Amino acid sequence: MTIRIFKQDYFFFSALFLCWMGWVLVGYKPVPFNGQPLPSANLERHPGSALGQHVKGEQDIAKLKTSLVSEKDSSARMEIFNAIGSAYFDLERENGNRILFDSVYKFYTLSVLGAPTVARYHYNLGRFYTDIASHEKAKAEYEATIALDPMHVFALNNLGMACYFELKQPVAACQYLSRALAIDSMLFTCNLALGLAEIDVKAYSSAREHFEREIALDQSYSKRSQQYPTSAGNVRYAEALAHSNLALLYSTQFPDQQKAQMHFHAYLQIEQDPQKREDLTQQMKKYWVMK
Repeated sequence: MTIRIFKQDYFFFSALFLCWMGWVLVGYKPVPFNGQPLPSANLERHPGSALGQHVKGEQDIAKLKTSLVSEKDSSARMEIFNAIGSAYFDLERENGNRILFDSVYKFYTLSVLGAPTVARYHYNLGRFYTDIASHEKAKAEYEATIALDPMHVFALNNLGMACYFELKQPVAACQYLSRALAIDSMLFTCNLALGLAEIDVKAYSSAREHFEREIALDQSYSKRSQQYPTSAGNVRYAEALAHSNLALLYSTQFPDQQKAQMHFHAYLQIEQDPQKREDLTQQMKKYWVMK
């Protein structure tokens, strides 16, 4: 399929840009936040190597609760409270039992109240608030995390995601996501979210750069998936959305027919849903000559 842009009127392309962005945001779910709380441990661990190392199972929760009876050290008790909260979080994820979130909230809150200077406790409570869509409260906990640990990359990432996708604050999102990438340039989906926020603030050149970086990272996913845990579906989503936005940018802000076609076809190769492919094709036919 060959696509030829047949209008050069910038007012027209601006209207196209807005229409397509509306379709993109309606047609896809928001980029996921970092999916798990950081594990409770006696020592802080780097987030990239710590994800997935959780206490799991009701028997483990029972053992942790039993250990509270004999544990007198305050800081150790806070670690146990947070470990129980994370274990309940895992059980909720495995079983889909939202009732368990009452226990997640209880034990995460106990650890925060008992040790308010531990950044990880605030981060985990923020993840809880993100999962129940209480985004203002999540924002407050992520901000508390960053105040205690300015280099906490996952808190910066999640705060930026919340500001853009949930709280509609693209300027703040750009600030936090840029800080996250300055710490760890290999974060999946972070470049995508930053690019989307930059489009909102009309920083088109920077947005183009971040969409291109997202594609490059996503294409190396299989080599780095163990170091940066995320699902293949999330990566495919991010790569597809980056291609669609680049196709649009190369049709409007940086007119380049060849690159617009390349990214549009790349999107079609990634997107497997026939209905989504057809929806985008029909959308494009309103503005482009296709043959």
